[in-house]
Parts: sequence; structure tokens; C-alpha cells
Amino acid sequence: MYDWRAFLWPADEWFVAYAISPGDLVSVKLFSIGHALELYLKAAYAKRTGNVKDAIGFGHNIFKLWKACKDLDPNFLPGRELRQAVLNAMPLSGKYMSDPKHKADFEHYMKNQELYLAAKHLKDAKYAGLPPPKGKGLGTFAYIHPNPYWVDLFREFRTYLGHPSPNRIDVIENQLESKALPPETAEYLRALYK
Repeated sequence: MYDWRAFLWPADEWFVAYAISPGDLVSVKLFSIGHALELYLKAAYAKRTGNVKDAIGFGHNIFKLWKACKDLDPNFLPGRELRQAVLNAMPLSGKYMSDPKHKADFEHYMKNQELYLAAKHLKDAKYAGLPPPKGKGLGTFAYIHPNPYWVDLFREFRTYLGHPSPNRIDVIENQLESKALPPETAEYLRALYK
């Protein structure tokens, strides 16, 4: 029988895939990090509810998963948030940036840009570069690879989940111990353990 820990192995694998892929593979990066995020969220949801099937039922909806985790546990990733208003907006448009009433949302978006990209575009990231369905493409954005933002966020997830736990495989630690990763990838992933 599966429990919430079943999400951790693939979450870690997607994070390794993000870290090891060349930085210019933008759609691969966004797809990989988005899936790692989705799986860590599903682990958190299933741990609190005991219901793996319901966690899977969220599909790729990062915002709904995030909100459900926050609703279930007010101590879920304190200091982190996903704002519906920011998710619905086009924060890089000139009108949004210059409007004083959106200043706090704009600053929040700029600090968490890749999180919002993953939350909003995960299901379509694999189609980056193709004509967008119904005019809803990824648009233009900047990203850093590998971004220390994800190490910090996933360290918080792993701490919240108690991962790695004794007598359980930690995929990332195994990859680091195998010495098969390129040095820069290994250095990036080692930061999870600091």
C-alpha cells in the first residue's frame, strides 16, 4: 500500500533532472522543477490527510495543492505563499508594474518568479516554443539556472516532511554518493544538506 512517502522518490528524481540538464533547455527546466514541486506538494498533502488518491487527484494544479496544504496546516512553509491575484495577473506588463496598488504583489512576484511560472504553466511547459493554445503561452521571462531559490524551497519541504527519514532511500543523497553527477550539479544539490 502506498503512503505519502511514495511521492518523494520521483520528486527527488525530477529535482536531479532539473539540476543536471543544460541551462538552455528552458522547457525541460520548467517542466522538471514544476513536477518536483508538484510531487513535494502531493507528499505534504497526503502526509496530512493520509489520502494518496486525493493528492493525485489534484493533477498539475500547483495553486490548489498549495492552498490545500496551507488550509490543512497553518505551519506549512511559513513565510512562503502563492497569491491568487499574482497568479491571475500579468505582473511583467507595464501597467501592472507602474500601478502603486500592485507594488507589493509585483515585488512578491519578482522574488518568486520561477515558482509562479511553474504554478501557472506546468501542464503546458512541455509545449514551450509551440503556438500557445488559445493564446495562453509562457510569454517572455528570465530565469536563473540552477536557481538557489529551489534549493531553499525544497530544503523547507524536506524539513517539513521529515525527509530523508531513517531507513528510507534518499535519491539525491544516493546520486551524490555515486559521484556520477557533474561537479557543478553535485555542488548545487549538496546545498540541500547545509
